Amino acid sequence: MAISKDEVLHVARLARLALTDDEVERLGAQLNAILEAVGKVSELDLENVEPTACYCGGAMGFRDGVETMSMDGKRRRACLPGLTAGDRQRVVYFAIYPNFLLSLHPDYMMTHTLWPRAHDRTEIVCEFHFHPDEMAKPDFQADDAIEFWDLTNREDWWIAEQSQAGINSRVYQPGPYSERESLLWSFDEIVKREAQNS
Repeated sequence: MAISKDEVLHVARLARLALTDDEVERLGAQLNAILEAVGKVSELDLENVEPTACYCGGAMGFRDGVETMSMDGKRRRACLPGLTAGDRQRVVYFAIYPNFLLSLHPDYMMTHTLWPRAHDRTEIVCEFHFHPDEMAKPDFQADDAIEFWDLTNREDWWIAEQSQAGINSRVYQPGPYSERESLLWSFDEIVKREAQNS
């Protein structure tokens, strides 16, 4: 199902965004790409762990032919030691409260540390961690993972900025969570419970 230009304009009006014709076209293409990606994600083997007051997260299995999270899905490094066959076929994500994101891949680990700087601004430090044996190899490559996550992070940051613009709108009203947002709902419930117990 593709998003039409009229639907993009409707969303922009709700968010009180004034968009040029080029921005409407670009946003439409981006929203359609997101819908396509969501459709692909629904085909994957996803499993979340029960959230706690300290962390939430889960695992996502790779599609056939994908070996790691990179631009082409191909792994250029040996798998990290000690992984099971199942571990080599998935990526595991955890948010460790209050500000640490951990992403475990078959061949590397990535971390994000979030540092709030103001109510509407957060500094995000993204770091890649590769096995020392791999880094010592003369043909060591990291650019495939870095390129993939640089693009993904920039898209996510843009979406977060657009969400904040919408939330700051005078007409914003929270809506229901989708079935794919169970971890977000759990996080909100944990924050609400902790606030009530304080």
